[in-house]
Amino acid sequence: AAAPPPVHQRATLLVVDNASVNLDLARSILEPFGYALLTASGVAQALTVARQARPDLILSDVHLPGESGYDLIRAIKTDPELRSTVFAFLTSTARCETDLATALALGAAVLAG
Repeated sequence: AAAPPPVHQRATLLVVDNASVNLDLARSILEPFGYALLTASGVAQALTVARQARPDLILSDVHLPGESGYDLIRAIKTDPELRSTVFAFLTSTARCETDLATALALGAAVLAG
């Protein structure tokens, strides 16, 4: 089924993942619905983009090169300008209760489908 054309621009999302195929997938799913999509492949780049663009939502993988998505959320939640930004993890590799507990303890949102 074809996606409906966007009526107006919705929220700005920052998607953080080191796999370009995942960034492309997020773009192909979200942009047709009017979401402005920003991408980053690691923590440092994500922080730079977030500070410049102030996204409404950050979707991050847990496993990133050099640092983790947990490091990113810690940096976001301790930055006075960014701490109110909604942050959620979107990952296929972290599935145990400990991962969920860690994400929630750090301030990640729970997104239900």
